Amino acid sequence: MFHVKRIEKLEHFEKCSDLEKLIWGTEESTPTPLLIALQHNGGLLLGAFDDDENLVGFCLGFTGRKDEQLYFYSHQTGVLPELQNSGVGYQLKMKQRECAIGMGFNLMNWTFDPLQGLNGNFNLRKLGVVCRTYIPNYYGVMRDELNAGMPTDRFTVEWWLKSKRVVDREHGKAANLYLKQLLSKGAEFANETEIFKKGIRRVAKTNLNLNSNIILIEIPESIRKVKETSMALAIEWCEKIRPIFLNYFNKGYVASDFISEIIEGERRNFYLLLKNHLLEDEIKEVKISFNR
Repeated sequence: MFHVKRIEKLEHFEKCSDLEKLIWGTEESTPTPLLIALQHNGGLLLGAFDDDENLVGFCLGFTGRKDEQLYFYSHQTGVLPELQNSGVGYQLKMKQRECAIGMGFNLMNWTFDPLQGLNGNFNLRKLGVVCRTYIPNYYGVMRDELNAGMPTDRFTVEWWLKSKRVVDREHGKAANLYLKQLLSKGAEFANETEIFKKGIRRVAKTNLNLNSNIILIEIPESIRKVKETSMALAIEWCEKIRPIFLNYFNKGYVASDFISEIIEGERRNFYLLLKNHLLEDEIKEVKISFNR
């Protein structure tokens, strides 16, 4: 069992820096004094602990502002590699959401690599974020194990903390989505893919002129496997999907969900984009309560 709480002890601030190096495979980490300063000056550092009070994960965020919009910015969420499918990450995010609401926020933002299918599924399908912002090479060159050799293209997502879509997902009420069902409703593919080698696909064709209410954009089953097969192909994936997202976000589409299905024995991953007005009801605020 695990529990999440605010980091208070010096040893736990120091352990967060150690965990960062381990989780991201980097020699650099956020300095402990900066973590302490953020914690006591408008930021929030939460830790996930096991029953023996060992730190196994953390999330770090702080107040953000763009134009007149105030929001909580979640900079990092990390969990020990051996626990990354244990639900600890979800516990961290839900506690972070509760704390952010308590601090007066109704919106949280963060970035993630759109080619990372597990993150896409977790963020859009499980948490209920939406995305209408794609930033090419956001962080520039990064040398950690997860990002080395790749452009650092990123989604900036919006987590509307008290919205109907987020509350529905919290209570397990999100409708299941299937590719066949979406195609029957007029969904169209913005990219077509072909087999490169077993378990690995490449983009064969793109379409930037669709006008359907529903657009599907495919990404690899695992960008890690693509990198291991061919770094050039991984970079090609980034370069091929970049103009697709930029084009349709610019036309008013929003990435609203994620579909991961086994099709003819092969796992396929797709982002679901909707025209902005179709999300208005889901984004509206609803009453919430925390009874955890």
